[in-house]
Amino acid sequence: MKKWFFIAVVGLLVMLAACGNSSESTGGGDSKAGGSTLDRLKKEGKVKLGVANEKPYGYKTSDGEVTGVAPEITKAVFKEMGIDTVEGEVTEFGSLIPALQAGRFDVVTAGMDIRPERCAEAAFGDVEIRYGEGMAVQKGNPKNLHSYEDIAKNPDVKVSIMAG
Repeated sequence: MKKWFFIAVVGLLVMLAACGNSSESTGGGDSKAGGSTLDRLKKEGKVKLGVANEKPYGYKTSDGEVTGVAPEITKAVFKEMGIDTVEGEVTEFGSLIPALQAGRFDVVTAGMDIRPERCAEAAFGDVEIRYGEGMAVQKGNPKNLHSYEDIAKNPDVKVSIMAG
């Protein structure tokens, strides 16, 4: 089994098991029917997945299928666990945790930083993707930018970042 696949499986298991103790968990502690969320999902044979609308990480195709890096990893992990049906729904990034808390989704997947305020609201799995910082510059790097310091020193430089 490939290393990334193992990490994703462990991540989902941790997310389903809890971020903290099971009595405080919103995502994977003991359910009202007794047993874990994972037990319930296996019994039902399906997972309701919330995905942020962020190509290429998660999005809906023109034929309505939810796909992208994160949903495809999630589908593979649950298939390995014996759950073949993953029903994905694309929503805004900011509504993922509230929808998870409301029971609209069993699991959400997105490039979400694990922050203390978010851990208070949802159980997180292990990190599946890490990003470093980077900078895209015009061909030939005409402003000679190599660091934040280079940007700060040059008042003619304009910086653009993603919202959220």
